[in-house]
Amino acid sequence: MMGATLREKFEERYEPEPNSGCWLWTAGMRGGYGRLVVDGRKLHAHSVAYRLFKGEPPEGTEIDHLCRVRACVNPQHLEAVSHRTNVLRGVGLAAMQIRRTRCPYGHEYVVIRRSSGRVRRDCRECHRAAYHRRMARLSPEEHEELRQRLNAACRRYYRRHRARP
Repeated sequence: MMGATLREKFEERYEPEPNSGCWLWTAGMRGGYGRLVVDGRKLHAHSVAYRLFKGEPPEGTEIDHLCRVRACVNPQHLEAVSHRTNVLRGVGLAAMQIRRTRCPYGHEYVVIRRSSGRVRRDCRECHRAAYHRRMARLSPEEHEELRQRLNAACRRYYRRHRARP
């Protein structure tokens, strides 16, 4: 194996899987991903495969397995995508949460844009029901005090954020 090129070394370390089309890495593994030592550096085998067969990935991207098999190094199953896209295509908590469209009670989620620029999803029906439960527990005096505090807060907010000519 002396003098073997990187491509030759790479091609000795995977087995094609006929049913899925995956090229399964057979050498060193870590966390389900193939590992390969290149010039004394340990690299992910799928990243090496992408660079060998497709070239350098665009700046700010990472390599995603379209087949969802971590040990796959088939360049046809690899795509350079943003970190967000890679995470959302996965099976982690963030991906599961973003795919949900309804609350646990079956109500549709609504996208809410905050003044801070943050975006979140809430269930208006559940928030409305919780508000009414809280209000039902208050005495008329407490209810009036809360209403006045909220009105004052709204006035302060709109004074601060109203459109200026």
